[in-house]
Amino acid sequence: MILFLVLLLGFGAGILVTLGLQRQRQDGAAQTESPSQVSGSSPDSPVPAESTEPADTLGSKLYRLSSPLETFGDSTAHPKQLAEKAEFQQASALLLSADVPVETVTQYALGANWTLACAALDALRQRPDRDEPALQVMNQIARLRPWPLHYALEYLLSLDARLPAGAVVVGAESWWHENLIIPSLFRNYFTKLQALGDAPIFGTWLSMSTSADPQQIEQFLKSLSHPFADALIVEMKVQQGARVDRTFLETIGRFWVPGLEKDPVIEPEEWKALLDSAERAIRHSPPRSLIIRGDAKTGKTSFLKILAQRLFMKHWSVFEAGGPELQAGQNYIGMLEERVKRVSQEAVAAKRIIWYVPDILQLALGGTHQSQPASILDQLYGALSSGSIIIISEASPQ
Repeated sequence: MILFLVLLLGFGAGILVTLGLQRQRQDGAAQTESPSQVSGSSPDSPVPAESTEPADTLGSKLYRLSSPLETFGDSTAHPKQLAEKAEFQQASALLLSADVPVETVTQYALGANWTLACAALDALRQRPDRDEPALQVMNQIARLRPWPLHYALEYLLSLDARLPAGAVVVGAESWWHENLIIPSLFRNYFTKLQALGDAPIFGTWLSMSTSADPQQIEQFLKSLSHPFADALIVEMKVQQGARVDRTFLETIGRFWVPGLEKDPVIEPEEWKALLDSAERAIRHSPPRSLIIRGDAKTGKTSFLKILAQRLFMKHWSVFEAGGPELQAGQNYIGMLEERVKRVSQEAVAAKRIIWYVPDILQLALGGTHQSQPASILDQLYGALSSGSIIIISEASPQ
């Protein structure tokens, strides 16, 4: 079917997107490589009584290469020395093959075998589909050992859509600044970003619930003695002054965490024009809200998740809370109105937050009582009209 994008004039400054496509989802399950096939024999050829050679799978090939690499790697002074070994180059080449799915390479990159993790990250850096697992790798940076960390940073430098410079340090461990190699890895990373013309910013990564304590991040940045690190410390203090009260918002709803969705989604080519239009609406001045309209199972939520993935890269956050969450526990007159007001003050466009409402009808019909004829949506209308809050939501055609 064809997707239609329609301006929604009655919803403040909003946009209505009509979806008629089936949901496009990328299978996030692990894919394993099947054994290579034994050459078939012709009808006249003798049939062997028994095959004595086991199938040589990708896993078995990599396992044979990892043992000498681990022995060598334990004696190296710097992780880049690994790349000089023939076994490392062979492992990277195997994982660079177009026959190996990027999901499989990502599993090795974030797996427990640190030498194969290095080779897999090196392969990801060279693959044409390297941008796909970027958020997964970024979210695991803090748990990587120093040698894989070097290759992870090199991989992040290779992305077509690089993440904010400060994203790599928001999960800084308390011992990082004392390590002999880790500060130098980040100094080198920042120097290369500086040469590429990137800005020393955190984007929205500093406000993630998984970020480390600000003092811990600042302590590590100070150990780097780099202009990017100094600029990030300044930005961190500015952000702390205008920080979103995530503790309050998360008592009501939840923030979408980039890269941690159970079912990853991919961007269909047919949706590109619609996604471009929706993104322009969000970034319009003043911003516009969106309603995605379509029947059940036609891809409304998938469309918004893909849109969110785009916006994460541009330093936006998505907060999810619907009518039931807003009304939960609000038993006395005035309590709900106060909560709605507080949410509309925290989840604001100025803080680059988008408010996702799973069902807009719940806001349009909920929240009224004898002393309050205005629904939740009525109470938010002024903020929506001015663009101070951005709501993305879903609705059936009815």
